[in-house]
Amino acid sequence: MSGMSDDVRYETSEWAARRGAPIGRYSFPDALIRWGVVSTREQAEYALLGVSGVAIVIALFFMRGAFSSSTNTDPNKENQARLMEESLGSQWQVR
Repeated sequence: MSGMSDDVRYETSEWAARRGAPIGRYSFPDALIRWGVVSTREQAEYALLGVSGVAIVIALFFMRGAFSSSTNTDPNKENQARLMEESLGSQWQVR
């Protein structure tokens, strides 16, 4: 590799270099700023954090509804009651 320069320079914006943002990639916080939803990147990040928090709460709400039901959740409870009636009934029968 003789004759090659060790000094490699990339053209980047100062903001991208400072923030470590990939160049040419889509950034949702930047899109929120472009759309006028928020005015700073910090506000955009907090907004996205809030949206994700609300999404988690909604998911937990639906999961709670999916795992609990209004039907009998203990099938043995019904069987136990039936067996109890049968055993008590047999004690009172005339032999």
